[in-house]
Amino acid sequence: MKICFFLHRNFARFGHSIVTNLKENYGLRNVSAYTQLRLAKEILENQNDIKYEPLLFDEDIHKKYKSEPLDIEFLKKLENDYGLPNLWPYITIDRTLMYSILPREYPSDKPMYTHEEMLKILQVKAKAIIKFLEETRPDYVFLSFIGSTSSMLFYHIAKKMGIKTILIYLPGIKNLLSITEDYNRLTFSEKIFERIRCEDYKSPRADEARKIINEFREKPITYHEMNKTQKNIVHRLKQTKFILPKNLWKNFIFLSQMLFKKRDYSEERLDWFLIDRIKRKIRSIIGYNDLFENPKDNEDFCFFPLNAEPEITLYLYAPFHLNQLETARQIARSLPVGFKLYVKDHPIMYGYRTGRFYKELKKIPNVRVINSQISGYDLIKGAKLVATISGT
Repeated sequence: MKICFFLHRNFARFGHSIVTNLKENYGLRNVSAYTQLRLAKEILENQNDIKYEPLLFDEDIHKKYKSEPLDIEFLKKLENDYGLPNLWPYITIDRTLMYSILPREYPSDKPMYTHEEMLKILQVKAKAIIKFLEETRPDYVFLSFIGSTSSMLFYHIAKKMGIKTILIYLPGIKNLLSITEDYNRLTFSEKIFERIRCEDYKSPRADEARKIINEFREKPITYHEMNKTQKNIVHRLKQTKFILPKNLWKNFIFLSQMLFKKRDYSEERLDWFLIDRIKRKIRSIIGYNDLFENPKDNEDFCFFPLNAEPEITLYLYAPFHLNQLETARQIARSLPVGFKLYVKDHPIMYGYRTGRFYKELKKIPNVRVINSQISGYDLIKGAKLVATISGT
């Protein structure tokens, strides 16, 4: 059996652990890998357990676009063979190509590349992935998630070649993981459900699932510690802790490492890093007290919690609704008379959004911009009537 892994960032450690386990328990020998970001490549190169052959590095492929002539005929064939229905989804999924995010910080929305350069990047990566999969011919490809041009191409090309795809899905329930063959569905969970529905089958984890649901109903918690409302973040004094001597020294060491680090196309540049962090720090110190509101007693409302950005929740699953401001405007226009739309930002976005973003929201007559540090659970619990439009 041959398996090819798409390994990205720190997931390379987890993916490598899976490969090691398969080798020890199932005798797996033939393993290849496509790595994205230098960190993943270094993790695989600095171990002696498994030989990944071949080992493809995305950043090396990316560089080739500079000398690659644009091949429109190849792109037309690529669109005909793998279009969704065209090639734009492979570009718009990639926050670096479309918005310069990673080299820059959100709310960056200006591409680093021209249209022609984007097409060349898509072209060199598609050629490399097609050749890679045709030569290795794996039985399975394994991905952690789809969030870039390379991973999107890798997934769909493998599917069209008849190679079985396995993806990890993070349901946000404790430390549990799920796997699926299709990023739009939980295929294995659906098969279990179908067995339960048709065969009088009882899942061995049914009691555990009921326990998790009951615990959540009694005490709702966020799916990740970092997503909890952080009321201390609005304290201006705590926003200035970076000037303490011990923190200044840590920052100096970190910036020095950035200065001399070998940098790839999707990593931060020191000058942009400093500019974007200073802007975010200023926004956090100024705060949004003049823009945020608290819920009103006995008011009918619908609840629209904004997603954190950038996130595959939007980029992959809602690519035509990336403009959350416009989505809020459309929802607000759809409400019954007398209803308000409560728009609450994700707590981790504090300082990232500009004041202008919230001011535009407040221009919508029936919208209230709720303080992002108010718990969404508390908001729903205390509501007279709430319709949750989309969740974070």
